[in-house]
Amino acid sequence: MEKIIVILGPTATGKTTLAVKLAKKFHGEIISADSRAIYRGLSIGTAKPRGKWKTNTIDGRQLCLFLYKNIPHHIVDFLSPKKSFSAHDFAIKSKKLIRSIDLPIVTGGTGFWIDALVNNTALGNTSPNQDLRKKLAKKSLGQLFGQLKKLDPNRASTIQRSNKRRLIRAIEIAVNILRVKRSGIEKFSTGLSADKQAQTINYHTLYLGINFPNTTIKKRIHKRFLLWLKQGLAAETKKLTKQVGKKRLKEIGLAYPIVAEYLEEKITKPEMIERSVNSIYHYAKRQKTWFKRNKKIHWIKTYKQAEKLTKRFLK
Repeated sequence: MEKIIVILGPTATGKTTLAVKLAKKFHGEIISADSRAIYRGLSIGTAKPRGKWKTNTIDGRQLCLFLYKNIPHHIVDFLSPKKSFSAHDFAIKSKKLIRSIDLPIVTGGTGFWIDALVNNTALGNTSPNQDLRKKLAKKSLGQLFGQLKKLDPNRASTIQRSNKRRLIRAIEIAVNILRVKRSGIEKFSTGLSADKQAQTINYHTLYLGINFPNTTIKKRIHKRFLLWLKQGLAAETKKLTKQVGKKRLKEIGLAYPIVAEYLEEKITKPEMIERSVNSIYHYAKRQKTWFKRNKKIHWIKTYKQAEKLTKRFLK
C-alpha cells in the first residue's frame, strides 16, 4: 500500500512552510490541494508559493517542474483561470503523480479535494445534467443553499454561499449520489463498485493538521492581506478581471471580487480591507468545520512533532 502524507488545515496557518521542511528532510514532493492555486495569474491572492517553472532532466527526460525552495510542487500554477477543475480531476491527476513520487506530500486546505483523493470519493464522476442545471439556474442563492443543506449538510457547511456555480454543481453531485443509493447501483465511471474502487486505490495516510484559535487566524489573515496589498494584489486583480470578466471573478471568490469593487471606486480602501479579511476568515471557518469530521488527523503544534510522526510513519 502506497504511503502519502497529507498536511491540511485552514488558510494562513503555515501548511506550505511545514510541507517544504518535511519534503527536504524526507525527500518528498508536494501535491498542492488548493482549488485556486492551480490557476495561472492567481498568485498573490491565493498565497501561492513563490516558485518558478524550471526544466530539469530526469532519467534522460526533460520535465518542466514548478520549484519552490528546490522542492517540486505539483498541480499548481498550470491552468487558465477561465477553465474549471473538479475534485475528480484533482483525484485522477494526483493518483497518477503518486505512482511516480517516492514520498507524496498532499498539502492544502481544500478538504473536498483531499477526500476525493484519499477516500476514493466518487462525487466528481457525476456527469453534467443540463436539464437540472437549467432549473437550478433560475433559483436564488438562498434557495440553492437551502436545497444543498437538505441534500448534503456536510458540503453545505463548507461551500461558498455566494458562488452560484459551485452551489449548482454541489447539488448536481448530491442528487446523483442520492439516485445511485436509491437505485442500489454502486457503479461509477470506472465500471467498478464503490467497494472495489476503495480496494484498488487505497493509501496508507498520515494526516498532519495545523490550526490556531479563531482570533489568531483572523489576525494572521489580516496581516497577510496587508502584505498582499503591498505585493500588488490590486494590480493582479485588475489584470485578472480583464482576463476572465466579473462573473468568473465572482466564482473564483474570496478577496478578488471585493478588491475589484474597490478598483471601481464602489467601496473605500478600509471597507475593502475589512470585507476581504472577513471573507477569507469565514472561508477559514468553513475549512475548520470540514476537517473536524476527520478523526485521523494529528493536530500538531511544532515541526518536531511533525517530524517525529513522519519518521514513525515511514518506518
